[in-house]
Amino acid sequence: MGFNPGPGYDLASGLGSVDVAALLSQWSSQPAATSAVVVSVNPNPVYQQPPDAEGNLWSTKITLTEEAGVATTLTGFTINNVSSDVVANFGGAAIPALGSLSATVKFASLSVPAVVVFGFTGMDASGQMWSQQVSIPFEQASTLLLIGGVANAASYQQTFAPGMLLYVAGTQLSPVVQIANSVPFLEFMGDVTATINGLAAPLYYVSPGQLDIQIPYEIQPGQATLIVMSLGQIGFFQFTVGSAAPGIFTAQDGTLVPIANGKPGDTLSLFITGQGAVSPSVATGAAPSAGTPLSQLPAPTLPVTVTVGGLTAPLAFVGIPPGLVGVTQINFQIPSNAPLGAQQVIVTVGNVASAPVTLTVSPTAPTPQ
Repeated sequence: MGFNPGPGYDLASGLGSVDVAALLSQWSSQPAATSAVVVSVNPNPVYQQPPDAEGNLWSTKITLTEEAGVATTLTGFTINNVSSDVVANFGGAAIPALGSLSATVKFASLSVPAVVVFGFTGMDASGQMWSQQVSIPFEQASTLLLIGGVANAASYQQTFAPGMLLYVAGTQLSPVVQIANSVPFLEFMGDVTATINGLAAPLYYVSPGQLDIQIPYEIQPGQATLIVMSLGQIGFFQFTVGSAAPGIFTAQDGTLVPIANGKPGDTLSLFITGQGAVSPSVATGAAPSAGTPLSQLPAPTLPVTVTVGGLTAPLAFVGIPPGLVGVTQINFQIPSNAPLGAQQVIVTVGNVASAPVTLTVSPTAPTPQ
């Protein structure tokens, strides 16, 4: 990899430097003999808007600017090769030297999407003719990027904490569907970036209607502003971050995953997001590396408890396992005196309790005689 620069190579731009002496010696001191007309159209493309007082749904402003210092006259104006009156559209035909002439063109009906071709012809005082042509796309009403709401990505509750996986619902959030296939998560994926209080929020999943991102660990409890940018559009949403907001990952029927039933004394695993600050720290968007000793895996700094049917369950392990981002694993034992049948499992981090999930407690098989 590399490049062998030649004479005149410019370290700043990577291009050859300008030969100023040659530029000055070849610079023409003769004034321009003909006009130079530049056409600009704004907006471009043109999207359908609510009808104006005259019922027009599309509107755009065309500006002709003379840039050579030679006055000229607009002699012809066409729309899709159909002649249109110059004065009626532009209010006049003269384009002053270094001046401009503008017209607002409106349409009440179009079969969109369509490309409308605008043509222009003119003549200088010397009789020199010129012509210009631009093709402008006209589209249906644009659907703007909109954030409709945010929630805990596990429980879909309106509670939030640093390091939590955040579910974002909206429209036009991303032009594609894409999921992160490696760790650490990327800060740009599917033409989408997200920040919370100015800090990059790594992306796990993007689609037109949904994003899954991580709230940075550095976010402090209090007011937070989410900003999503996609294809030049920006959406905003405000929410409040707390110290903890545990949400338990469940199956679609609200039962515990990965195991929805067990017997008293069994040790099961559950997974939460929204555990808040962890120690030792882990970078936002990253996961502990494989081979990290259990004692060194990041764990919530706030106390964690699990109850089954209202009874406190002994904990065997609490921490973020290798390969997972913003997700804490909890290994708990079903209390020996837990009531049988469908029971509520609740995780509390600090003084914040999760929404309950269902675990079916089955009777212990009798000991063979």
